[in-house]
Amino acid sequence: MKDTDGLSFRTAEKKDLPQILEMLHVLASYEHLEKQLAITEEIINDWFFRRQVLTALLEEKDGQVIGMATYYETYSTFRGRTGLYLEDLIVRPEMRGRGCGRKLLMHYLALAEKQGCYEASWNCLAWNQASRSFYKSIGAEEEKEWIRYHISTAQIDAALKKAD
Repeated sequence: MKDTDGLSFRTAEKKDLPQILEMLHVLASYEHLEKQLAITEEIINDWFFRRQVLTALLEEKDGQVIGMATYYETYSTFRGRTGLYLEDLIVRPEMRGRGCGRKLLMHYLALAEKQGCYEASWNCLAWNQASRSFYKSIGAEEEKEWIRYHISTAQIDAALKKAD
């Protein structure tokens, strides 16, 4: 689907593996996490195409990928409906500040609406004030009632050993 600025949006296909990996490198650089990036085309292929757990939405201009949103379905026990969780929203540095990120996010939100989702959600790094302000400007709200937890592989191993 093309918009008036010549931007087009499409779901990534297996042939897009190199572009998906490249965009993840763009994100890692922006978030100062290059040393933690361990993903490969093989891993991307497994999760996005073989298992079909994740979806990548590509934003293109003049045939070049300039942005990408990765997302997956969630489920609410209480609502009995699915939601969409936005894992990554990435725009190439040279295309930032031109509305490309806004259009990519709006396309993602339109997908959530079309699929009848009860919500669309995502996380944002605490230091990223520009993104936080942008999200608030479109009506998104910061979670106040829930605290996000995570546990690393090493911590999982330690917890399981304690449980024995």
